[in-house]
Amino acid sequence: MKLKFLPVPTEQYLEIINGGLDAHGNKPTLSISDGGGMPCRHCLEDIAKGDEFLAFAYSPFNTKHAYAEVGPIFLHAKTCKAYDAHSIPPSFLTREHYMIRGYSKTTKAIQYGTGQRVASNNIEAQAAEILKDEDCEYVHIRSASYTCFACRIERN
Repeated sequence: MKLKFLPVPTEQYLEIINGGLDAHGNKPTLSISDGGGMPCRHCLEDIAKGDEFLAFAYSPFNTKHAYAEVGPIFLHAKTCKAYDAHSIPPSFLTREHYMIRGYSKTTKAIQYGTGQRVASNNIEAQAAEILKDEDCEYVHIRSASYTCFACRIERN
């Protein structure tokens, strides 16, 4: 199965870096990266030491519901190009584990039984397995340490 790895949509990214408010109605916090692995959720690369980044509350869902989690993420403060590839972002492979889980087309909720901690090099295989279920619309990848949203995976 071919997969598509989708970052924070460019429209949302541009809104935030141009002064938009986060999921809680707050302005993002501007900081300078210490090079300690702050991942930009638009280009899906780590933010380099000395680069400015924004930290803010983000929800990858279009509507509010019981499963519409909100959590902190980072974005480059200056424009970067959206990740656009059909394979796992190379920066993801620098981390040992991630959490993944599928979401139902029908209920828009987490599909029970799909949530799991996976080794970075096994994300593609596990996501493809979850997406074999026709009711699974997409899979989220989240940090295994902090549960921050990393990206969305869909069938290509």
